[in-house]
Amino acid sequence: MRVVWKFEMNVGSDDVFLQMPAISQIVEARFHPATKMVTLWALCKSDTPLVTKTFMIVGTGQTYDRVDEQVVQYIWTVFDDDYVWHIFEVLGVKCPGPQ
Repeated sequence: MRVVWKFEMNVGSDDVFLQMPAISQIVEARFHPATKMVTLWALCKSDTPLVTKTFMIVGTGQTYDRVDEQVVQYIWTVFDDDYVWHIFEVLGVKCPGPQ
């Protein structure tokens, strides 16, 4: 069954680890200034196993370091007045410990 799920991410975190169904597609993202949180909505196939997906939020002009084996895939851009945040999924990263 397909269903839209909501996920929250904290701006300013390094990597963000989210438990999501293995088959899921981000369909929208919004920034909430009062909480400094980004909300993602994903169309998920809820009968697939949950997996940990790794995301990062990078501000325009900010640098980030990734080793060669890691690939980032652009997901969305959100706006906070003068700040612009870019959301990427980090592919090939194992989360640290049980989540």
